[in-house]
Parts: sequence; structure tokens; C-alpha cells
Amino acid sequence: MVAVSPDGTQPPPSAAAGPRRSAPVHVDALTGLRGLAALEVVLIHSAGRSDYVWLGVEGFGPVCLFVLSGYLLFRQWVPWLLGTGARPGLGTYVRHRVMRIFPAYWLVLAVVALALPVSRPLGTDGWLRAVLLGQTYSPGGLRPGFEQVWSLGTELAWYGVLPLVTLGTALLVRGRSGPVRARLVVGVLLLSVPLTAAWRVWSSASGRETTFTVSFWFPSFALCFCLGAVVATLLGAERAGFLRPRRLVALGSDQVAVLLVAVAAVAVSTSVLGGPDGYVPASFAERQVRFVAATTLALVLLLGCAVATGRGPLVGVLASRPAVAAGRWSYGTYLWHLPVLELMSREAGFPAGPSGLAWRLGLTLAVSLPLAALTYRYVERPLSDWSRGGAPPWRALRRPPSEPAAADPAARTTSASQPSSPAPVHVRSAVPGG
Repeated sequence: MVAVSPDGTQPPPSAAAGPRRSAPVHVDALTGLRGLAALEVVLIHSAGRSDYVWLGVEGFGPVCLFVLSGYLLFRQWVPWLLGTGARPGLGTYVRHRVMRIFPAYWLVLAVVALALPVSRPLGTDGWLRAVLLGQTYSPGGLRPGFEQVWSLGTELAWYGVLPLVTLGTALLVRGRSGPVRARLVVGVLLLSVPLTAAWRVWSSASGRETTFTVSFWFPSFALCFCLGAVVATLLGAERAGFLRPRRLVALGSDQVAVLLVAVAAVAVSTSVLGGPDGYVPASFAERQVRFVAATTLALVLLLGCAVATGRGPLVGVLASRPAVAAGRWSYGTYLWHLPVLELMSREAGFPAGPSGLAWRLGLTLAVSLPLAALTYRYVERPLSDWSRGGAPPWRALRRPPSEPAAADPAARTTSASQPSSPAPVHVRSAVPGG
């Protein structure tokens, strides 16, 4: 799917540390992993309106996409931080990020405001926040049927934080050897552990998470982005010959071990340790168990895709054509599915039991996936190509559908596929569930 790119998103063959990683397969698998996370979001939201609220792994969707975003975006900067490559252009980075997230979002925002009045922003300030993805900075900013945009605001914050972190870290590592640089970069990124822990403790102890959306702000999920960036740094340092993260590589290379850890994380997340199922109150400890389990699951699946020795069971599934297609359309699926589900719930009744869930989930996918495919074809891909110096969108639209877009895996794998209900954080449903 992805060709070698000079911006550091994929090392040239001469820089690879042996035959362990096959770039096209693994990029496809990462795209498939994004698709898996997006579809899990749809399942969570569909099941949450049925008799089967226990279906899905709560929190996995947004956390997985945040981890992927951390990995894919930060690895463009790793060669520069390690002293083995040039600094990515900041203007290019900003242009890519803006074209990646805003045009498709603005399109869906406009359509939803027309088709679903209850989802319209309130007042001029509400519209301003909605246009700029600042809904979570107001108690009433997240509108019914469009609440999933909380994660876009969190993702946007990461886009702004990442260059600042890399520029500051570059000053810290200047003049040092490659191995020292790598360790210092990892150390800086791991400062996200106390940051996220302190923010979560403070927001719960202060009571603000029950009246405000502070639990959706970037500090609550800084750990997810930065752990993905740690993986990118360690693998980049290994390719450069600076470090030898044997345990990390051994785990990622063993597809069976990856799946066993993933199953264990799912078991912990869905156990009594994670609190009761459904939209009912959960304790602070139970919510953190869910968060840690979802983060573990996302990290181990990332490793299984990025470090695998071949097409094992995980890579085989996630690199399949349906999974890759779901990954390409994941942002559109994220944007469209919840308004579609809200509109159907208001206009049509669904029976109880498994048939009700099947109809709700099936119809949501039947409408959302074609809309997502069209959004990708006519909005996301042309504008993404244009942002990288390709043909203007009005010319790119005439390109045959079978022609692949230019390679930019980081631009296409963001956390823009990870919605959740914005209910107060003292209930389980408010731990981002999709």
C-alpha cells in the first residue's frame, strides 16, 4: 500500500535491520487495525442502544486510534531526533494535518446540521467551537448524535503538541550520541505517564468531570499518543543500530504471544474489575482498569503489526483487502455512523433481542460505509494528495477509482475514527467507548 517516503515514515531498504519487517504488509496491517478500531466504535454505539450493552471492548476504539496516531506521526520525526535524517518541514506537517481532519469534518457537520436539527450547534459561539473542533471546551458543546467529535478535538491537540515536544526534545539531545539521544527521547515521552495519571486523578477528585468535559481533553490521553511514539522511537533506534529492544521485538514478532496478551487485556477489561456493563455508574478505579486494558490491547496490536516477522494470523487478517478498505474509510465511518444511528433511532423502531441489534448494526453500516467510501474518494484522498504537492482536487477527482493515492500513512492513520458518548465521566459510558 505504501511506498518508501523520504520523510522518514518508511525507512529505505538499506536502513532496515534485517528482513524482519515487510513494509507494504505491515502498513496494510496498520490500516486494517485502524479499520478494526472504527468498526468496534460502531459496534459499541449500536450495542449501547440495544439489549446487549456488554458487547465490545469499551475504550478500545479511541485509545487504539490515539496510539496509532502517536506512532505514525512521531516516526516522521524520529530520524531527525536521532541525528540520522533531516527535520520534517513544519509547514508541510501543518498543511497535511489541516487537510486530513477538517474538510471531511466540515462536510459532515453541514449535512448533519441540515438533516438532524437536534445536532446543530447552539448559537454563534457554538458554531464557532464546532467549526474549530472546540466542542469539549464548553459544557454543552457536544450535541446529540454528533458527540463523537470529542476525539477530533483531542487529536487536534496532539497535532499541536507534537511539534513542540519534538522541537524541545531536539534541543535536549543536541550534540549527544545516537544511543543517548534515543534514551532521552523515550524519557521525555514517558513523562506522559505522570501527566495522564495526575490529570485523571485531579479531574475525578475535583468533580469537574461530572459537569464538564475535562476527561476528554488531551492530558487524559497523552499517555496513549506518547506510548505509540515510544514504539516509533525504539524501532527507529533499532533500525539505526543505536538500541536493541529485544523484548519489544520478540513480543511483536510472536503473533501467538500478541494474541494471548490481547485476549488477556480483553478479559480484564470486560471483567468485574472494569465495573458493570452499560450506562451505569462506575468507580474511578474501575474506569482506570478499562483505560489501562484498552491501552495495553492497542499497544500489543500495534506491535504485532509493526514488528511481525511474516503474515501470521493477526497480520493476515488486518492486511486483508476488506480490513484495509475499512481502514481507508475509517474516518468517514467515524464521522457518519453516529448521526445515521441517531436518525434511525428517532425515525424507526427496532425490535428487542438479537434481531434488533442485528438490524440496528446492519443498517448503520449499510448507510455509513458507502457514505464513508464516497467521502474518502471525493474529499479525503484528493485533498490529501493535493496537500503533498499533487494535482489540484478538481483534477484529482477525475482520476480513475483504481488508481492509488500517493503514500502518506501518517496522514491517513489518525485517531479520527474513535467516537464515544460524552455522558458524564462518573458513568462507565463516558470512558471513551468506541
